[in-house]
Amino acid sequence: MSSVSTSGSGAPKSSFSFGRIWDQYGMLVVFAVLFIACAIFVPNFATFINMKGLGLAISMSGMVACGMLFCLASGDFDLSVASVIACAGVTTAVVINLTESLWIGVA
Repeated sequence: MSSVSTSGSGAPKSSFSFGRIWDQYGMLVVFAVLFIACAIFVPNFATFINMKGLGLAISMSGMVACGMLFCLASGDFDLSVASVIACAGVTTAVVINLTESLWIGVA
């Protein structure tokens, strides 16, 4: 048999670490500070109509980000997503311009 020897003072270290808390909640704090600053200094920022407009404006980026999350989480780095989005946007604009039909351009 072998014996296991442990060394140390035996007292647990303090579990509070500002760096660890900042790593976990830093983005939330920055978001809250920016949101409060914009709500105070930008007129009509915290209205329903503006929040709806912001949601509609970032919805496509959010969907692409969710799709990229799965690629990155699986360890598969696919950097062609940005080029596909740019190409799809240009193609849609050209088709809408040539056919003057929004439905054909989106399809």
